[in-house]
Amino acid sequence: MSVRELLERDRELTLLDEALHDAEAGTGSIVLVHGEAGIGKTSLVRAFARRLPDRVRLLTGACDDLVTPRTLGPLRDAVRGSGPLAAALAAGDRDAVLSALLADLDGARATVLVLEDVHWADDATLDVLRYLGRRVVDLPVVLVVTYRDDEVGPSLQRVLGGLGGGSVRRVAPDRLSRTAVARLAGGTAATSAPLFRLTHGNPFFVSEMVAAGSGGAVPSTVVDVVLARVQRLGPTERAALEQLSVVPSGVELPLARVLLDDVGVLAEPERMGLLEVDPVAVAFRHELARRAVEGALPAGVRMKYNARVLAALLDRPDPDLARVVHHAVAAGDADAVIAHAPAAARAAGRLGAHAQEAALQEHALRHRELLDPAEEAVLLRERTATLFHLDRMPEALQVGEEAVTRAKDQGEPEPLAEALVALALVQWALVRPAECLEAAERAVRVLEPGGDSHPLAYALAYTAGLRGSLDHDAASQESAEAALAMARRLGRVL
Repeated sequence: MSVRELLERDRELTLLDEALHDAEAGTGSIVLVHGEAGIGKTSLVRAFARRLPDRVRLLTGACDDLVTPRTLGPLRDAVRGSGPLAAALAAGDRDAVLSALLADLDGARATVLVLEDVHWADDATLDVLRYLGRRVVDLPVVLVVTYRDDEVGPSLQRVLGGLGGGSVRRVAPDRLSRTAVARLAGGTAATSAPLFRLTHGNPFFVSEMVAAGSGGAVPSTVVDVVLARVQRLGPTERAALEQLSVVPSGVELPLARVLLDDVGVLAEPERMGLLEVDPVAVAFRHELARRAVEGALPAGVRMKYNARVLAALLDRPDPDLARVVHHAVAAGDADAVIAHAPAAARAAGRLGAHAQEAALQEHALRHRELLDPAEEAVLLRERTATLFHLDRMPEALQVGEEAVTRAKDQGEPEPLAEALVALALVQWALVRPAECLEAAERAVRVLEPGGDSHPLAYALAYTAGLRGSLDHDAASQESAEAALAMARRLGRVL
C-alpha cells in the first residue's frame, strides 16, 4: 500500500462534492480547508480535483512563503495564457482584474478555483478573496481556499471574519486514527503504536516516516518543514523553543518557568502551532518537531540547554532520577551521571524495569574511573543480575566474571560471595554446570570463616540444589541440612 493513500477523508470529499453539485446548479460557495501543517489539506484538494468530471473547469494557484509575496500570485498561476483576466493581471489594474475575474467565472460552465496556502497571501489576493466571497453565491463556482489555521495573520483573519452565511463551508481534516496509521505502516495498531505517538496522526509526518523507514530518526523532509517555521520566530522565541526541545515529552509549567523566566515568550510558537500550552505543561505539538529542533542545535548549545535543565531538576526536592541522568548525559556532566545513575538504576530494578536499569548502569560504568572501587564492584554485581533477567547471558557472564574480580580486590567476603552466586546463576543458564557448582562452592568457602549468616545459609541452599541437579545426592543432602539448621539458628526462612 502506498504511504500516499488518502485515508479517512470520505466526509471531507463528500462535502466538496456537495459544493460542486450546488455550483453546477448555479449556486456557488467557498470551501475553507484549514488545519495544521501536514494535516493533508493539499492531498484532500488534489483527490477532489482528480474526481472532477470533464465538464467542470479546474483553476489552481498557490501562495508562496516568500519574503515579499507575489502580488496576485495564485491568480497568475491559475490563469496562465491569454484572455481578459490574463491581460488585466499583466496590466496591473486592480479594478480591471476584479471585473475580469467576475466575468470569467460567471459562465455556463462550472468552475473549481483553488487558492492554496492563503496564510501567505499578499493583500491584493486577500482583496480578491473578500470580493469573491460577497458574490460567489450567484456564480457557478466552488472557491476552495486552504490555509494553516495556526498561521492566520491579522489581514487574513479580517477576511475570514467577513465571510459568512450558507455560501461558506468549513473543512478541518482530522489527524489520522491509530487504525489508519497502522494501515499506512503496514502493521497493526499495536506494532505501529510508536509511530502514532511520534506523529500524533499527522498524515505528512506519518507518510514521511514510513517512506524513510528511519527507525526513529527524523527524515530530512520533516526537519526542513519544521525548521522553516522555527526560523520565522524572533530570536527570543526561537531560543525558548530550542531550550524546550531538549526535554523529551512535555515540560511541566513550573520547570518551564525556571528555564524561560517568562512563559509569555511561548505565545508566538503556540500561535504558529509548534507548541501546545496549558496550565499544567508545555509540549511540542509533534514529537517529530521537537526532535527536529533539538537535532538542529550545535552540540555545544545542546549541552548548555541540557545543563540548565539538569540544574533546575536537581534544585527540586526528590527529583526524578531517570530524568536527571538523561540530562546529565546530554550535558556531558560525568560527575552528575556518577552521582545519580546507580540509584536511578536500582529504582528501575525495584519496579522490574530491567531494560531501563541496564541502560542506567551502562551510563554509570562509562565513567567508572570516577566511581569509588567499592561502588564499582557493587554496580558490576548488580549489572550481572540485570543482564541475567534480560537473558543477555554472554554479556552477563563477562560482567559477572569482572564483578568477582573487583569484589575479590575489595577483600570483603560477603560481596565476593554475592558476586560468585550471581555468576553461578549465569553459568547454569549457559549450561556450564561444573563451573556453576565450583562458583557456588567457592561462595560457601568464602563465607564459612565468618560463622552463621543469612548469605551463607543461602549459599548452602543454592549449592544443595545444584548438587541435587547433578545427582550428587549425598552432598546435596548434607548442604541442605546445613542450610536448614543455620536458618533455624538465625530465625530466618530461606
